Amino acid sequence: VLKIQNQWRKILRLSKIESLKSEINILSQDHEREIDRKDAIIQILERDLDEADEQHSFSLKSHFEGMNELIDQHDNRMFLLERDFREQLRESEQQYKMEKDTLHDRYVKDEKELANLISATKKIEDDWIHENSFVHEQNKDELQRLNLESINSLQLSLDSKIEELERL
Repeated sequence: VLKIQNQWRKILRLSKIESLKSEINILSQDHEREIDRKDAIIQILERDLDEADEQHSFSLKSHFEGMNELIDQHDNRMFLLERDFREQLRESEQQYKMEKDTLHDRYVKDEKELANLISATKKIEDDWIHENSFVHEQNKDELQRLNLESINSLQLSLDSKIEELERL
């Protein structure tokens, strides 16, 4: 009985070993399939990553080219604006200088005219004063003469009245 049991156990063990080997084989095949599937997914993801890297590189390159183009346009625009500014500044400075010179010339001319007017006015005033002095002196002399005549005539008339009154 013991021998049979040992025999039986041995058969069961062999059967179990066979069953386990078969399960291991199945699990191994499943595992291999899973590894193959995951390898395929990794390859797909790797390919997608490579494509994404290429797209990123292309996008980055395009972005840098666009930025460089914008910078060049901006630099050109700034150059043109600065050139226009300098030209307008030069024109404004020229206009300012011309206006300043014109105003200075007008000032000098007006100053001369005023000096001439003052001189002419002084001359006219001096002539007028001289003429009026002369007329005043003549009038004064005439008035003194008239006054003297009047005084003399009054003196004579008073003297004659006094003589008349004395005769009486």
